[in-house]
Amino acid sequence: MCGIAGSFSVSNFFSEQDFRKASAAIKHRGPDGDGFYSDNFVRLAHRRLSIIDLDNRASQPMYSSCMRYVMVYNGEVYNYVELRKEIESEYKDSQLSDFKTTSDTEVILRLFEIKGVDFVKDLNGMFAIAIYDTQANKLFLFSDRFGIKPLYYYHDSSGNFCFASELKAILAIDSIERKVNSQAVAYFLHTGFVVAPLTMDEKVFKVEGGNFLTIYRNGLEIHPFVMNRKCSQREIEHDEKKAIQNIEKLLIQSVKIQLRSDVPYGVFLSGGVDSSLLTAIAARNVDEKLNTFQLVLLNKAIMNQNMQE
Repeated sequence: MCGIAGSFSVSNFFSEQDFRKASAAIKHRGPDGDGFYSDNFVRLAHRRLSIIDLDNRASQPMYSSCMRYVMVYNGEVYNYVELRKEIESEYKDSQLSDFKTTSDTEVILRLFEIKGVDFVKDLNGMFAIAIYDTQANKLFLFSDRFGIKPLYYYHDSSGNFCFASELKAILAIDSIERKVNSQAVAYFLHTGFVVAPLTMDEKVFKVEGGNFLTIYRNGLEIHPFVMNRKCSQREIEHDEKKAIQNIEKLLIQSVKIQLRSDVPYGVFLSGGVDSSLLTAIAARNVDEKLNTFQLVLLNKAIMNQNMQE
């Protein structure tokens, strides 16, 4: 799962102790290790849950090959193998083709070196990415297309900015001004959830899916990024049989690419059609026995309580 946190402040508004506390607040997201980066403007923290490339060289924060960029990242980019092969083929005679790890993290950072902010259009996955340009003193935050991986941020009138994977990490910083967002409370009471970009704190916002933020000395900018043309320009299929075949093909491709892992994995079963279908596809594409999990204990506890009543 992993967890990230960080800040940008020209006045050194956030201390190192602040981000030690913020990192500790999301320790549960990454029990396999932690890492920190800091300079005169930026602090970055990472909590690691090792899934791809368990070697310490794949730990974060990670520096680019040119040492200009530093990154912390939460999530998984499923097509990192294909992206790496493309880079190795296109830049085979340069330093850009020399990878030190087998991680998706290094591929993401290398792609940013090559393409800049447009790199995000090539990513297939769920992610919250923070990349700092140490020369231009710019911090970039990227949320995946659907906002699957959470990313929250605080920004005040003095230009002090901080972010984290969870709201509790931001609120762990003592200097953060806290104020209940009455509009968010109304949303929650009416719908059961809070609509992004709002949160329960008036000063904290959630990065919406498909957006990236640029933070620099003079302010903050929010930009949407468009879908890859290969996805957005598909023709509509009117033949039902072909449509079913295409959906089946896409489902199989999606499940197979998400089975890439250097640690044991499994499938959560809800008892519904969706999880059963995904499990069936996964079972056909693994060599070993597939682990499955279900909330049996919770169901038993509810049944026992009902019987007692």
